[in-house]
Amino acid sequence: MEIEGIEPALVMEKNKELRDETEWQSLKKQVQKQQQELQALQGKLAEKEEEIERYKASKGYKLLLRCYHLRDCLLPENSGRRVFLRLLVKLVSEFSKLKKYATWQNLNKLRYYLSKGDLRGILQRIQRKLEVEGSKKQEEEIAAALLLALSPHAESQQERLDETAPVDIVVPIYNAYEYAKKCLETVYAHTQHPYNLYLINDCSTDERIASWLQELEQQEPPPCLQKLIILQNQENLGFVKSVNEGIKRTSQHVVLLNTDTEVAANWLERLLAPLGKEEKIASVTPFSNSATICSFPLVCQDNALPAGLDVDEIDALFAAYGPKKAIEIPTGVGFCMLLARQALDELGLFDAEAYGKGYCEENDWCMRTAKAGWKHVLTPNLFVYHKHGASFSTMTNKKKEERIAENFKILLERYPDYEEQVHRHILMDPARNVRETMYSLVRAAQDKGKKGILFINNSLGGGTRLYQETLMAKLVATHRLYSAELEADGKHLQLCEYGKDGAASFRLPLAQLSRGWLRRMGEMWRLDRLYINQLIEYPVDSVIPEIMESGLAYTYFLHDYFCVCPSYNLLNMANNYCQAQTDQDKCQSCVRQGLLTEPWINMKARDIEIERWRTSFRVFLKQAEHIIAPSETTKRIVQRYYPDADIEVCEHELPVPAWNTYKKEAAESSPLVVAFIGALGENKGSRFVYDLEVAIRREKLPLALKVIGLTDVHNEAYKSADGILEVTGRYDNTEISSLLAKYGAALVVIPSIWPETFSYTTSEAMNSGYPVLAFNIGAPAERILRTGSGWVVDEISAQALLAELKRLLSSRQELLEKAMKLQK
Repeated sequence: MEIEGIEPALVMEKNKELRDETEWQSLKKQVQKQQQELQALQGKLAEKEEEIERYKASKGYKLLLRCYHLRDCLLPENSGRRVFLRLLVKLVSEFSKLKKYATWQNLNKLRYYLSKGDLRGILQRIQRKLEVEGSKKQEEEIAAALLLALSPHAESQQERLDETAPVDIVVPIYNAYEYAKKCLETVYAHTQHPYNLYLINDCSTDERIASWLQELEQQEPPPCLQKLIILQNQENLGFVKSVNEGIKRTSQHVVLLNTDTEVAANWLERLLAPLGKEEKIASVTPFSNSATICSFPLVCQDNALPAGLDVDEIDALFAAYGPKKAIEIPTGVGFCMLLARQALDELGLFDAEAYGKGYCEENDWCMRTAKAGWKHVLTPNLFVYHKHGASFSTMTNKKKEERIAENFKILLERYPDYEEQVHRHILMDPARNVRETMYSLVRAAQDKGKKGILFINNSLGGGTRLYQETLMAKLVATHRLYSAELEADGKHLQLCEYGKDGAASFRLPLAQLSRGWLRRMGEMWRLDRLYINQLIEYPVDSVIPEIMESGLAYTYFLHDYFCVCPSYNLLNMANNYCQAQTDQDKCQSCVRQGLLTEPWINMKARDIEIERWRTSFRVFLKQAEHIIAPSETTKRIVQRYYPDADIEVCEHELPVPAWNTYKKEAAESSPLVVAFIGALGENKGSRFVYDLEVAIRREKLPLALKVIGLTDVHNEAYKSADGILEVTGRYDNTEISSLLAKYGAALVVIPSIWPETFSYTTSEAMNSGYPVLAFNIGAPAERILRTGSGWVVDEISAQALLAELKRLLSSRQELLEKAMKLQK
């Protein structure tokens, strides 16, 4: 429309100028407002700065500075004293959390470390335990489902359902012929509970639907189908009205089932089960690959079926190992949803007027029933496949996205807290434990062509852990690997998958596992064998029968002498090697005097009968498929007690490469550098390091001691004032060859006072080209004598070591000759 006498272009230009001027004025006002706010903030800042200056000028602040200065003098930053005090204050503040760790085993360990004067080490250990407390609580929640699967008798709720009463299954149909046909085939094949079937054809445009429904009417019904009712809508009513038409004709509990679903054997019994266990349940929903908050394996996602498995195989895992106890959810999911008859009678049908052709109608019904005191649950031992969107997917009267948006708006207007309830549920994720467990079993089923191995270990770490990790790395490409590790408290078992992305871990209370848990674990994870890497810390009286009754072949690795004696390193209370004593009376007397290992084996010495101990292990070793020792010495010692034991010897491989870094000038240097490798505790001969330090200083010998690692006295870097002793601190074992060269080592001493079964540090030294001095016991001495690449001394004492070192001071050429042998 044009205004007479005014050009349209001129009008448009004037309008544009007015708009620009208006926008400019608006921006100008905004800038002025922000400038005023900035000035106000600057004024407040100036006030605060003046307040700070007043504080600094006050007597109290000056006194505080003097206190800080005094603190820094007495407790310098990063000093041992200051770190210790910080730890102590933190632990005192968390005393309530510490009370539950006041167990007999932990108090025994505390006494042991206090006797070594390692109070700071004790506090650090306690701090680490507190740091993992939060994560362990979450792991315990995840483990709940697994605990029920391993102890199936733990679930014992009386069911009150009438098994003869039929269930009414309502299936609305609109086109999607192939899906509907497949859905009904699975219902017919897998429904063993009596049922009535209501099929509502919502005026499908696909002519095959009507023909197929006529064929169904003519077919011989399956045994459990009592009535088949087919409703033909004369016009398209949409999902909600079609469902309501079907429900109106029912008289029993109702299952609303989409045509894009597939069910598996005994599905209906499991969907019904929660109604017989709890009151006031309005709806029950199963797990599915696509069911929002009931989705598996990833919640609130449309998941594809796990590769290589069909619906029957996946649901079979849920049926066998999924918990029977229902999990409360804020709303059911309508793809496959059981509606309780009493809730329908009390609160009515879906609201077809509000939600039209569909979406959000089941959420509305669930919120309405929840408001009336009913609840909705997920049944965690059932999986139903859902294509998602295939049923009613060809309706074109309104776009799907628009319909969802409109209906969701109605839902929120009626129930403003709906979103908050759902978000809170997703955040808390009470079904996570079940999903984690079942997905782990699904992964096992996917890789069923690979043999499954469970490693059994403890939490002590060291060479045993290193060996397991090395072996797992070699096997992971061709096997499914799992580990069961008993924690230091002796009460919790940590179960883990190995080498799997997103793999689950479970923390289980050992006392709550019923007899046969290991056999059931073997069934669940399709295990073929056990690799028993360590049994220290385990309750021997219960775990050995558990292993032997598991039905699994097992290999036992001799990393120590636990099968021979609860003092698994064969040291007596005087910390002396017992020379593998076999006299049973002497052994029993030794045990009665006490055990240095008592804090770690979770048993009291006074309760141990050595005859019973060895009888139990004799039977255990006899049933083992393989017994592996890492050295001939270990085999020889164990066979002194069990002559019939068939023991194979297989030396460990180094998990990381070592290369020759030996330098000729190291053998000629003064002082001569004597290296020790690793974490040296009492059984590793740490006392000899300090005895040698005193003797070297006293005799003014040209020797220097380098501990590449830690000791039970110095658990961080340390260097004596005169340089005779240096403890380097923690190190990366991939760098050991370089570190030996860096510190100018001429030889390495392995001062272990027990007959080590292997000794990685001995191999690291030899492979790096460094001759080794050790006592004439255990695997280190065996390898030294076999290769001629070092020296052994018969007497286990600092004096014997010192005498040999003094001899080598005047025989430098011998050092080079031994080193040369390692280069060949």
